Amino acid sequence: MTERKTFCGRDDCHLDREKKMKPLSDGGCCDPCIEPIIQALHAAGIGTVASCCGHGFMHGSIALADGRELVIARDYDEAREIDRTVTTTDINGNPYPPALPDDVVRLVIAARIVAYEGQHPDDVKELDRAVEAFAERVPWDEEPEPSESDQGLIPIPDGYAEP
Repeated sequence: MTERKTFCGRDDCHLDREKKMKPLSDGGCCDPCIEPIIQALHAAGIGTVASCCGHGFMHGSIALADGRELVIARDYDEAREIDRTVTTTDINGNPYPPALPDDVVRLVIAARIVAYEGQHPDDVKELDRAVEAFAERVPWDEEPEPSESDQGLIPIPDGYAEP
């Protein structure tokens, strides 16, 4: 099961949601973990019509009475991820760098583990699986011949078997 990072820090936030709802002065209700935010908006004269903390499955949101919506990120990283899905530039108009494809990220992580943390057979197998995603993009016949200095750069660990 995927680990959920909730806004409120509780891993049971999604259980019995309706029973945990907090009543509001305007007759509505909200999730307990965002109640202080809702109350602050109401105290400032900003009406709300709906809200949800996201319950660890997604970001939270608060629909304002004037039609705008506030998005509640669980942390800084999620906020930047949300930023990149709704705009292509930062607040200064500078374009965000393009996201790396998942297969590239997987390959770099696997290569770093093998190169810097040791060469456990399971790690070498993961690197081999990550490299496989590129097999069709880099055909064998286009690979340069290894030089003498390349020989033995990453030794194959004892017990390693071809997949």
